[in-house]
Amino acid sequence: MEITKSQLSYIIAIKQLIGGEVSQKYICEYLGVKKPTASIALRTLEDNGYIKKQEKAGINEYSLTEKSYKIIDNTEKEKFEFMSLFNDYLGIDIGMCDEEYKRICGNLSVEFVNKLSDIRKGGYSKNIRDSRVENRFNGIAVGTYEIPFRVVSCDEDMPSMGDKGFVHPAILVVENEGQNIILESRQIYYKSKNDQMLKGKLSELYYSDSNMKWILSEETEENRWVIPVEKIMCQNDNFGRISLGIVKIKVKATTKKMPESVAKITFNFKMIKKI
Repeated sequence: MEITKSQLSYIIAIKQLIGGEVSQKYICEYLGVKKPTASIALRTLEDNGYIKKQEKAGINEYSLTEKSYKIIDNTEKEKFEFMSLFNDYLGIDIGMCDEEYKRICGNLSVEFVNKLSDIRKGGYSKNIRDSRVENRFNGIAVGTYEIPFRVVSCDEDMPSMGDKGFVHPAILVVENEGQNIILESRQIYYKSKNDQMLKGKLSELYYSDSNMKWILSEETEENRWVIPVEKIMCQNDNFGRISLGIVKIKVKATTKKMPESVAKITFNFKMIKKI
């Protein structure tokens, strides 16, 4: 089966949503399509071995097969060369470049992409020394962004009740001096063993560094907690650009009857949105 551009968009959507809930609902929201349309497309991709479906916590979630990852590798190389030329070198706004790339995604031949790669390696941008290049954090310009995240249990990577204790999305602040993620906590509700409903708010948030030591997060404003990106375990794509960030957290609440909670947060850098 030859993949169509429409089907490719579903494969890319699933790849982008990895790290969060990859259900049909979120795929529909990501692509802006209706459920019946998505059902047909996902079933076709599953029948042809491009995706797999499995149940997690009562929800059907989708994942990619090796067959799809080969396609993803090609499109990521295509996009990398496109953005390197038009954004990094020519300085066209990254948002505009991203929108234009969506129109041609998957349509460039392998030979053409390889030619773009050869030109880039030949040094078309080696003399660029302006803010367009210097102010990059893994391809992300200096600025403030929304970043999706998901709180999961440490052992099973299943959704954690702690996910509802934070405002979604988080805020990513990229500056020349460093990069931080700001989490905003909300009112916490907890049902005790004797069925008593307790409520409180986050009083302390710790994150684990690379040496597995707990570091107390700075509360810059009320209910806003800072985690430096350098303390997060990051995963990069094939071109060295950050894709996912994972950090272990420990939280305490003002209500002493609420137990101390430990969980893991995954941040999806591929889905950031400029504010």
